[in-house]
Amino acid sequence: MADNLKTEVMGVTAFKPPPEINFSGNLSEVWKRWKQRYDLYVLATSTNTLPNEQQIAILLNIMGDQGIELYNTFNLSATVNVNEVIEQFEKYCNPHKNIVYERFKFFNAKQKPGQTIEEYIIELQTLSTSCEFMEKNNMCRDRLIVGLLDIGLQERLLKESNLTLEKAAEFCRTAEASRQQANTIQGQSSQTRTNAVEKVDAVKAKEEFQDEMFRSIDKLNDTLQGMHETFNILGKKFDVLITDQNLSECNSVIPNENVGENIETIEWPICTDDQLEIIETKLESDTTYEKLMVTEFRDLAEKNVIVSVRRIMKHMFCDKFLEKYSFVGFKNKRSFSNLRCCRLIFDSIKASDKRFQNIQNIKIEKVIRRWLVEAPLRAKKN
Repeated sequence: MADNLKTEVMGVTAFKPPPEINFSGNLSEVWKRWKQRYDLYVLATSTNTLPNEQQIAILLNIMGDQGIELYNTFNLSATVNVNEVIEQFEKYCNPHKNIVYERFKFFNAKQKPGQTIEEYIIELQTLSTSCEFMEKNNMCRDRLIVGLLDIGLQERLLKESNLTLEKAAEFCRTAEASRQQANTIQGQSSQTRTNAVEKVDAVKAKEEFQDEMFRSIDKLNDTLQGMHETFNILGKKFDVLITDQNLSECNSVIPNENVGENIETIEWPICTDDQLEIIETKLESDTTYEKLMVTEFRDLAEKNVIVSVRRIMKHMFCDKFLEKYSFVGFKNKRSFSNLRCCRLIFDSIKASDKRFQNIQNIKIEKVIRRWLVEAPLRAKKN
């Protein structure tokens, strides 16, 4: 079989023959399409002018293995004509044509979504070939109009008089082309408008977001300011409450006359070991008394830690007495850090101001160390 567009066969230029036929599926359609290609090939190559036996040989050679096998089942005589062979194949592929069914398919053919006018017309003409209509073109024209998807186009065609299939097809092609052009123009204009609107909306949305963000920030600032003021008020009330509670606990445990008596019996500042022993014993054995001392000494504190520590130390101890102490007991001196009075100073400073509640002990310790080191100098001046 020739595979090129043109081949030399017996000195005659021959065109590419149709492919081998495959007898499966819808045999009627398969045969119809293959037969059309074969007829064109015969016409182009003048095969019908060759001897009958040679025409049959060419036919079977082009059909291929399935065609030859089917031909062998026909039991035809050796003198059979090529047209008779073709007729046998047609009978096999079209054993019984049901005209009613073929026309049913034709009259129910409608334009499908996405199907062009040209494709729809070709479909109608193909279906009509099996219907044996007397006026095939008129039937195709009528079915074309009835099966259109475009109702507006259908109405315009129904208004036309003396309408032929050719005029109807041309009218439909023109309308389809115009609609496609209009859609293209509208699509571009719509896209331009959409882009412009989206750009304006984006700018507007950005401005609205910024305004909302600034309003939220202002509102948050107001809320935080209100919370800060509330915390300050609660802090002051809490300090008063703690003070009142400490005094109440002290009064409930120690009679007022005893408290006054104990405080009066201790003369500040501490200048002797006996005085120190009395205070240390009291602080160690009586937590209520310790709280009362914290309340008393915190009132001596200032807003500055250094000044506060120095004022409390000056109120509690004589400089001459402190000459015997260093903070940790260096140079054979006594350890001030082991005294209950030392812890009392730390507690009083931290209770004096909210800012000092979490202050590092080392900051208070440095001031105490310095005060102890300078005690001999202050004692000489006095």
